Amino acid sequence: MPIPTFNKESLSFIPELTNPNYWFVRTDGGLYFDSFVEGGYIAINWNSITKADILSMGGSGEAIKNKIALTEKIDNSVKQGKMQVTGILSKLVRFKELNKGDTIIIPSHNSSRLAFGVIEDNEIYNDGNDVICPYIKRRKVNWVAIKNMQDLDPVFFQIKNSRHAISDIKRHSKYIDIVTNKMFFKNGYGHLVLNVKSPGDINLQDLLGVFEDILIVAKKINEVFEFEEEIEECSIKINIQSPGPAMLKLVNGSTLAILGLILFSSCNKLPISEQKKSDVVITSCSDSLNRAHERMRRLGIE
Repeated sequence: MPIPTFNKESLSFIPELTNPNYWFVRTDGGLYFDSFVEGGYIAINWNSITKADILSMGGSGEAIKNKIALTEKIDNSVKQGKMQVTGILSKLVRFKELNKGDTIIIPSHNSSRLAFGVIEDNEIYNDGNDVICPYIKRRKVNWVAIKNMQDLDPVFFQIKNSRHAISDIKRHSKYIDIVTNKMFFKNGYGHLVLNVKSPGDINLQDLLGVFEDILIVAKKINEVFEFEEEIEECSIKINIQSPGPAMLKLVNGSTLAILGLILFSSCNKLPISEQKKSDVVITSCSDSLNRAHERMRRLGIE
């Protein structure tokens, strides 16, 4: 009996990033970093402005501005005071408007570490039971990675320098996506991230050999799964730091998704019919895969 043609729904467990937003959220000098990570949330100051206040705000928000001025003891009749009140209100509104699926980054003390997460809800919730963090207005976050600053692209030094409670960092999304996802689809491309963990110098022959071997495997995947993708158009972005990521990118990119599953022994996530096809690829490309895995081991690629 012939094996059914590939259904891309089989890869629905691989995230498709459909225009998320990206935010850098302060933690009071790192004071609440552990609370945020362990509790699975982020929170914002100004408890006197309630969830109900924010949700019911209309027009220019004058009522809330007046309440902010009163509770924060700010003179709202002078220019500097008005600017301060407006700044607080804008942060509260931005916190409310975070969307499910948005990516969040928070810094530890001295920004030596950054935690990366994804917003899990669509509205603020209240929680006043945390003995460490007193801020009760919160958003649920699924934290997916914690990275040492020294292991990240230098662009993250720019990101951490923002002094605002919440900063829009969408312009840096291409650097953030490869930290939070190993495989993903975005803007019509598939992406596969290979993380080089070796702290020392990288052997060029091993590095080139890895990509030569996985290109052989990718071509076989494209043939067996009948993707008809332009494998020769696959591009690669390598972070010259070690440790650092190498990202493969391909139009449509189903080939890269299957390649990642084969490289990291995750084909059991596929339906049986697709597993059979991946078995054909693994058998046909056993020499290339063995070489690639050995070189990846020496380079510390995960």
